[in-house]
Amino acid sequence: MKNILYIAVGLIILIAEIAIANKFPIFGATPDLLLVYIIILSKNTDAKANFIVAVTLGFIKDVLIGLKFGVNIIVLCAVSVFIRFAKDKIYEYIYIYPSIMITLGTIIQILVHAGISQVFFSSITLSTLLVLIVKKSIINCVLGLLIYEPACKAFDKI
Repeated sequence: MKNILYIAVGLIILIAEIAIANKFPIFGATPDLLLVYIIILSKNTDAKANFIVAVTLGFIKDVLIGLKFGVNIIVLCAVSVFIRFAKDKIYEYIYIYPSIMITLGTIIQILVHAGISQVFFSSITLSTLLVLIVKKSIINCVLGLLIYEPACKAFDKI
């Protein structure tokens, strides 16, 4: 039952990301609300539930966006598995933990997207890739730090 609730909340976040966040880029990059949600969810749920939610939301995002089908499933699953693996390895100070996890998740996301783009579509230069990593990491970290504490408290009540 909790998984259905997590998926429903993720679906609302995905709709907000597609309808609102992607329309207003900040410094040429848009925040990835669903990635931040999966990272926060991975800290507060067990591995099985997090993986099920990541696969489901990744599939839904792939269906809704339609470009490079399967990439979002790979990204969200890889991030959720990595976060669960690294969870016990990083000291969980309230601001450092989410910053590191969101930055690493963003790097994984951009590298997977760049790898798929390199293979199937046009190539991307290293400088463009690094600038994109920095921009999206900063935007996702700021967003993640703003919602991290209230989201953790909400997950504790569920």
